[in-house]
Amino acid sequence: MKENEDLDAMMDLKLTPEDLAWDHAMNISGSVYTRMKELGMAKSELAAKMGVKPAQITRIIKGQTNMTLKTLARIESALDIDLSSGFVYQPSSAASASSESIVDKSEWRQRNSSARVSYTEPNAPSLSVLKGGLKAA
Repeated sequence: MKENEDLDAMMDLKLTPEDLAWDHAMNISGSVYTRMKELGMAKSELAAKMGVKPAQITRIIKGQTNMTLKTLARIESALDIDLSSGFVYQPSSAASASSESIVDKSEWRQRNSSARVSYTEPNAPSLSVLKGGLKAA
């Protein structure tokens, strides 16, 4: 089936450090945004609690800043959240994978059964996600 072949080809790609940094930034920005909404907190209020300008909060929410550990700690304190779960060592399939493969394809498919390959233009695969989103390895 062509869909599975295309998904196999996409899964053969390795994540670069830039990809991982982008993933971390998006996870953090999403967590900050969600927590602000839960608390009914404005950007200016979070900025004041953190001792930064509101523009910095905007950059954090948009994932447009390379945050220091001190900034992460300020976010955690101001929002009363723990952002460290993504940075704590947890054995995963990626740790035991061979150098040729980051994630076992069948395992990825099980965790991401809603992922489908679609085409936006001829011969240009893209990954669209239905219900539930992708789950990290």
